[in-house]
Amino acid sequence: MSQVKGELPLGFLRWAAERLCSKRTRELVLLPLLADLQFEHARERRAWARGVARVTGTAAFWQAWLTCGGVEAGRRLIAWGGGAPEERRAAGRLLAWVGLSVCAASALSVSTWFWTAPWSAGVPLGILALALPATLLVALPVGMLFGALLAGAGRGRGLERGELAVSLLAALGMFVLASWVAPTANQALRERTVEALFPGAPPPARGDRELTLGELGAEAVRRRALGRLEEAARLEVEWHKKPAMAASCVALTLCATALGRRVRRAWTRHLLAVLVVSSVFALWSVGEREADAGRLLPMVALWGPVVLVFLGSWWALKSAPERPPAPETA
Repeated sequence: MSQVKGELPLGFLRWAAERLCSKRTRELVLLPLLADLQFEHARERRAWARGVARVTGTAAFWQAWLTCGGVEAGRRLIAWGGGAPEERRAAGRLLAWVGLSVCAASALSVSTWFWTAPWSAGVPLGILALALPATLLVALPVGMLFGALLAGAGRGRGLERGELAVSLLAALGMFVLASWVAPTANQALRERTVEALFPGAPPPARGDRELTLGELGAEAVRRRALGRLEEAARLEVEWHKKPAMAASCVALTLCATALGRRVRRAWTRHLLAVLVVSSVFALWSVGEREADAGRLLPMVALWGPVVLVFLGSWWALKSAPERPPAPETA
């Protein structure tokens, strides 16, 4: 293990774990996974040499990172739950309002998609339920923003620790959903839809959005090695989209906190929230199209809107005057 101690991905994983995870988490979770990680790292050594982005193809890396992140986030949430009563109440309000907001956004998205899809009439509802993970990819970030607004984020001292823990857990769940659950469900929906509408027809091939995170990274490496750069760029766009959408849960929660701190009128806060979330998804759509055409780096296209929201919200919070929250007016 020492022979690759300073190399990616082991070096980065060790560096990050030392700063983000407790000693007990590293001993119980991280170390048992490093053997698998070292094996895959040695096997894919030539792929890693082509660039740092090839870390995307290592399943053991993400297994270790997600497991450590989940354990540590859960530990911190439990620890914060034993803190001050106002922190527990803030986290509870946020969970309740986020749950309601996500359910409302999911219901709106599913009903709109169901009634506008021309082929959905001949497909059983049990099969159409497989579209729910894909709708959650939109509903969860939107629900985090409006749930935090309705829960009153920012009307106290700022982003409370419990609220931060909820947003981090939502981001972790979003990452797992976007990277593995939604692609698998999308492909199952396509296959079962073709089977229901055209019995005996061959199942459709998996597209870019039906590949998991590790498959996207491996396929991007293969196509780039074959000189198919445009196809590799589209795969890299899909890969960057998954962690970027997960990070948007934290950025939009911070945005809700900034709006709650800086804007007094409720209707103004919600109007600005609609503008923010619409702008983020519009920038994602334009950036994805430009990156697919090779006119923009995939990382810039997908991470740019998230970074803008985060930095803008952070500046708004830092520059907000220290004053007690005013009573809401319509």
